[in-house]
Formats: sequence, C-alpha cells, structure tokens
Amino acid sequence: PEYGYWQVQILAVRVGGRTLDICRDGTCRGVVDTGTSHLGVPASADAEVAKLLTQEAGDLMDCRLAQAPTMEIELPG
Repeated sequence: PEYGYWQVQILAVRVGGRTLDICRDGTCRGVVDTGTSHLGVPASADAEVAKLLTQEAGDLMDCRLAQAPTMEIELPG
C-alpha cells in the first residue's frame, strides 16, 4: 500500500455475538497495519466497547488466560 497501511470499510462490530450500534450506518472505515496490535474505536463508543471487553482476571497471573467475549469486525467480501 502507498501509505504503509490499508483502509477498509467496516460493515459491523460485534462483541460476544451482540452487534453494536457503531458502523450500522455504513460509514465506518478501519486502518489495517500489520505492524501494530492496537485497536481504536470512535470516542463515542469507547466506554461501551471497554465495558463489554473488560473481564475480571481474578487470581490469574496472566490476563490472557481470562475468559473473554469474542470481538468480531465484519468486512466486505
């Protein structure tokens, strides 16, 4: 890609099988960059996404072992 990343249309965002209101209007775009592991969301959806994805890790020493919902980002094609 010319700019070092790809910009793609996002059709829907789901957390735990629940479709969020963001991107329902078809105007969402996302940037895909293989050099990063960060996820950005519109400021208006930040609190909702954080609440849905945040899980208690309890006594786990490695938070990657905590049970968490699946996040899906639907792209065309």
